[in-house]
Amino acid sequence: MSRPRGAHLKVGARAGRAPPAPGSTHGRTDLDHLPPLIDVPTAAAVLGIGRTLAYDLVRTDRFPTPVLRIGKLIRIPTAGLRRLLDADPAALTPGTETA
Repeated sequence: MSRPRGAHLKVGARAGRAPPAPGSTHGRTDLDHLPPLIDVPTAAAVLGIGRTLAYDLVRTDRFPTPVLRIGKLIRIPTAGLRRLLDADPAALTPGTETA
C-alpha cells in the first residue's frame, strides 16, 4: 500500500520540535534545557557549526568536547559544551598565556 501523493514523513524531527534554522545557534538558555547527552547534529547547532564538520571532528578525534561512543551511537555530554561556551576565549587559543 502506498502513501497518498504529497504525504511526506518528517525525517529527523525530534519530539515534535522543529530543527533549528540553518546558520542559527542555540542560546545559553536552550543549552540549559537540553538533556545530559545530545546527538552530534544538536551539538553542532549549539556550537554554530555544520553537521558534516561536526561528524568530521568526531571522526578525527578533534571535537572540542568529550565524545561518548556506545557501539555505533555517538553522544555529546552537554556539560562539556557548557564548559566550552563558558570558557575564556583567550584560554582556548593555542599559544596564548593568561596572567
